[in-house]
Amino acid sequence: MVFFREVNLDWLGRGSLAVAFGLVAFVQTVEAAAERPNILFIMADDLGWMDLACQGNKLVETPNIDRLARQGMRFTSAYAAAPVCSPTRAAVLTGQAPARVHMTSHLPGQFFPKDNRPQPADMVPAIGPEHITIAERLKEVGYANAFLGKWHIAPSAGPRGKVAPGHSPLGQGFDINIGGTSYGGPPSFFSPYSNATLPDGEPGEYLPDRLVNEAISFIRDHKAEPWMVHLWFYTVHWPMQAPKELLKKYANRTGPGLNDTRYGAMIEAMDLAVGRLLA
Repeated sequence: MVFFREVNLDWLGRGSLAVAFGLVAFVQTVEAAAERPNILFIMADDLGWMDLACQGNKLVETPNIDRLARQGMRFTSAYAAAPVCSPTRAAVLTGQAPARVHMTSHLPGQFFPKDNRPQPADMVPAIGPEHITIAERLKEVGYANAFLGKWHIAPSAGPRGKVAPGHSPLGQGFDINIGGTSYGGPPSFFSPYSNATLPDGEPGEYLPDRLVNEAISFIRDHKAEPWMVHLWFYTVHWPMQAPKELLKKYANRTGPGLNDTRYGAMIEAMDLAVGRLLA
């Protein structure tokens, strides 16, 4: 699903473009625009079609994301570049179909059993330098770019999910990278994170809250210039972890649309983080 909403929030600075769960074709109009709007791109991971209240889920509370959907544009028949993680991210960054960048499945490929048929096509482990990302294009016209969260489109090149410099967000047009590694899912949603690009916070700090804190700091530091923030949550990838108060709230909420109460708690935790960012 794709939600698109233009918002004007005083603390964000100039008119801002808030986007949840999808965007790419905007970049070609930026250079010609008299005003360069700020871009906030929020992506959730592994979120099902009916896992939000605005999509019909009766058990999960997502008022902040629902507000984005209600006040913006919803693309309910939008074409999905891929049904899985890595190729979707590659397509979003490059504006190309996954097959064109030779990334058509998860990284790494061992997610598929050897006897699985059909086998996935051969693919590259990272976006090649010949492919230009939206961040690189915007950087050319004066944007400050931040990447926060799940990357998972490059192989591991060191401990704690570290990737080679040319394959990290910093090598793809972003000025900062907080949380972006080779990890498909975080070792923990609570600090300590064991993440090469995310210094540990206070014990028990929750990852979505930390990423939103980093987004707020970046936006405030760059309010005098145009910026783009990619806030790509690890939520709702495994491991299933959420704050205790939300686990308690969802303890008895099961039924059609919610088979695991931890999952519902994680979704609401992400929604609360989004609400704090847009407040």
